Amino acid sequence: MNLIDEYEAHLISYEEFQHHLWESGQQLINAVGLETVSYTHLDVS
Repeated sequence: MNLIDEYEAHLISYEEFQHHLWESGQQLINAVGLETVSYTHLDVS
C-alpha cells in the first residue's frame, strides 16, 4: 500500500499525508504515476 492508498483509506491524516508528500513527493509520483497524483482526485474532506 502506498501513501495515497493509506490516505484514501483514512489510515493517515491529511497533515501526515502532507508531511510525507513534502519529504518524498517526487519519489511518490514516480512510484504511482502522475495520473494517480492528481490533486482533484484526492478527497481532503
